[in-house]
Amino acid sequence: MSKLTTDRPKLKIPIVIFGHTGFIGSSLYRYFKERHAKVFGLSIENCDLLNPRQIKRNFKKLPERFHVVFASAVARRTQDTPASMIANIRMTHNFLSAIGARRLSSLIYLSSADVYGAGPALPITESSLPVPSSFYAISKYVCERLLLSRRGFEKIPITVLRLPGVYGCGDHGQSVVGQIAGQLAGNGRVRIIDNLRRDYLYIDDLCRVVHRALLEPRRGVLNAATGRSLSLRKIAAIAAKALRLEPVIEIMSSDGYNASLKFDIRALRRRFKQISFLKPSEAIAAYIKKEINHG
Repeated sequence: MSKLTTDRPKLKIPIVIFGHTGFIGSSLYRYFKERHAKVFGLSIENCDLLNPRQIKRNFKKLPERFHVVFASAVARRTQDTPASMIANIRMTHNFLSAIGARRLSSLIYLSSADVYGAGPALPITESSLPVPSSFYAISKYVCERLLLSRRGFEKIPITVLRLPGVYGCGDHGQSVVGQIAGQLAGNGRVRIIDNLRRDYLYIDDLCRVVHRALLEPRRGVLNAATGRSLSLRKIAAIAAKALRLEPVIEIMSSDGYNASLKFDIRALRRRFKQISFLKPSEAIAAYIKKEINHG
């Protein structure tokens, strides 16, 4: 089973995860706890980033110096409106206004490949032009720029990870992979869009990417993708095999619109030597075993 290797020296500086009760944040929190890192979790329940007073009060309780993983956001599936866009931008602005640069050892901001817009030229690289076309995507790109252009933070290693879509235990079947597996598990049937190819990242692989980014902090933007684009038909076939059933696949027309994504991950490979990810068949089978069969 090939995977991204991270069982190397453990982190000595504490980690603060913002948004630690969401799907990705809670997975990261658990991952680092299991590896005996000193990790703190902040979320809307104990530190509302839209409330400057709460931020100031909670920041006083944190260690003098720490890494930050910023996973806080109003998710697109929850709300994609002007109000949610402004809320996401305000959270990042309030965080920057409250934190002192001297306290940050490094920062990882979890962004989205949505910043590239609909139907970008393929393959996507870090040099591809961002053309965000949703309120969520606009907020993510603005937050990237706020962090990377903040005066006084120029020497802090800030890594922006643009995620293509993440699935794994804890997503409650809301990811695309989860929806496909859930439909198949329910009645053996699934409806998918014809000719759509996507690159989805398994949560365990993302945790290892974040771990590597904290161990080897640098400044810049990376597409945290696998470099493998699979058709939804192939994903459905892998899920059906893991569920041990013969699927009935209904094809829906894309009406000429192509939202396929393919990533060139050479920059990621240069940053993290010998990087590899779980094979899609392994990752989807592990996901189904944990989330679908025992969900």
